[in-house]
Amino acid sequence: MLADLTRKVENKFQSSDALTRSVKFDLGDDGVVVIQPDETPAVHNNAVDTECTITVSADDLNDMVDGELDAANAFMMGRIQVTGDMAVAVQLSSVMKG
Repeated sequence: MLADLTRKVENKFQSSDALTRSVKFDLGDDGVVVIQPDETPAVHNNAVDTECTITVSADDLNDMVDGELDAANAFMMGRIQVTGDMAVAVQLSSVMKG
């Protein structure tokens, strides 16, 4: 599932230039998906330090990428937690909507 989810995140990220800073999706036991716009590859599964970390279940991240779950609503409902730079999370929200 992690490989499929990473590809979906990569496809979503590549179709937008709105995200300019690094973010990590911490999926708990399922691993991590990291977006680092200035690195190659830009999307990977290495647990590195990023400017923002979003703790979310793999299912909820999949739903956000598919447009079935709004990131802002998920945050308000406590389904995701954000640590680090909140401005990065705001940028990411616009990528997910795109």
